[in-house]
Amino acid sequence: MAGNSVMSMETQMFEVDPEQFLFKRLQEHGLLTISGLSVRVREGTAYISGCVPNVRQKKLATELARQTEGICEVVNMLRITPSVILDDLSLEKSIHKALSRNLRLTDCCVTVRVTNGQVYLSGFVGTAAEKNLAEREIWTVPGIKDIISDIQVLSEIPKSEVEIAEEIHQELCECLGLDVVAIKIDFQDGVVRMYGTVPTKYAKEAAEEIAMWTPQVRAVINELRVEYSENPDKERPAELLDDASPKESLPNLAVF
Repeated sequence: MAGNSVMSMETQMFEVDPEQFLFKRLQEHGLLTISGLSVRVREGTAYISGCVPNVRQKKLATELARQTEGICEVVNMLRITPSVILDDLSLEKSIHKALSRNLRLTDCCVTVRVTNGQVYLSGFVGTAAEKNLAEREIWTVPGIKDIISDIQVLSEIPKSEVEIAEEIHQELCECLGLDVVAIKIDFQDGVVRMYGTVPTKYAKEAAEEIAMWTPQVRAVINELRVEYSENPDKERPAELLDDASPKESLPNLAVF
């Protein structure tokens, strides 16, 4: 009887329809607002259509689809249709208001230009965390289609290697909400080495970007492993490793 029960559970797991699972996942995800959502899965390829308010949500939908078991390729046909239509001048004023309400950004010099709903950022900030924070604040403004950022990170006072490693570690935890214990940062001769675990592929890529923007950093070796949680909508690591088998390739090296 016990053996039959185990076989029954395994059969149910393999009978999960990836099309229905992905549709429900996209529909119920707290960071997505998709109108007219349609999902089709054919021979391991997922076709997603509908409307989202910005590029950020379109990219998130692609990432969620790629994490779904049974899906090998993703064709993202989501159209970007801002839920709120504002002229460029009104949108620019709303962005400046969003930046000014965060006290951590009061000393930053960020220039904003808006063309047809697309935001172009330039200027200077003191840390990579401030750069990330400014972009996150701007994304909260309704009506933005996409953000193209050319914000530069400048540091007036040179820091020791230990201080830089600690700064990067703190920025990763504050900006991405990552577990302090799960991530280790080493910095030597201008090269950052990151290792440990993160909950999503996006977090791994974002961590590398934040490290790259840190002053005095010339290169980043990203050895972070992705651990997906059983509940994909949560950012908590679980025991399901993204890279279950060891790889022979060299660690990802990003160089300026």
